[in-house]
Amino acid sequence: MIISIRGTNGSGKSTVVRELMRCACTCSPLYGVLGLRKPEAYRLELSGQRTYVLGPYDTRSACGFDGITNYDHQPALIRKYAVVGHVVFEGLISSKLWGRVGAVFEELAPVQGVALLFLTTPLEECIRRVVERRCRAGDERIFNDKNLRAVYDACRGNLTAVRRKQIKGVAIHEVPSEEAATLCLRLLGGA
Repeated sequence: MIISIRGTNGSGKSTVVRELMRCACTCSPLYGVLGLRKPEAYRLELSGQRTYVLGPYDTRSACGFDGITNYDHQPALIRKYAVVGHVVFEGLISSKLWGRVGAVFEELAPVQGVALLFLTTPLEECIRRVVERRCRAGDERIFNDKNLRAVYDACRGNLTAVRRKQIKGVAIHEVPSEEAATLCLRLLGGA
């Protein structure tokens, strides 16, 4: 199973993945294409299921799939870890686009199954969370929500476009962020 968690800034994508990491019996960083300082993935044992979370989560900069800044590495890492277990990832950029990552989904979905979890966090809540996160980081600049609103619309547009594709083996779930980790565990067979 490949699970892609999708949503705009502040929708809860990283929080969902961190919850999965907390639920794991073991959580081991794996190093490779991102060098020795940033894990390319984490190996989790979730109720006996081997699962790989892609991207770094121990950094102050972009985390998750967005932390894999060489976009050629993203499809390669999905393929690499899908061969040996389940794959889970989240990222803002992949939430808005289909592109090369979507091509990997189309390739692997009939064999492994792909679940796209679109987080249904309301736009105003996303804005509130982003402002709160910036305040915690000491960023006191006035927040202009224009870009976040555009990204929110792009994510919703991507959901509509993916639904139209009707790809065999790709399941689409719209889920509140508070329920997404539980759904992931269920999809992975660990709950």
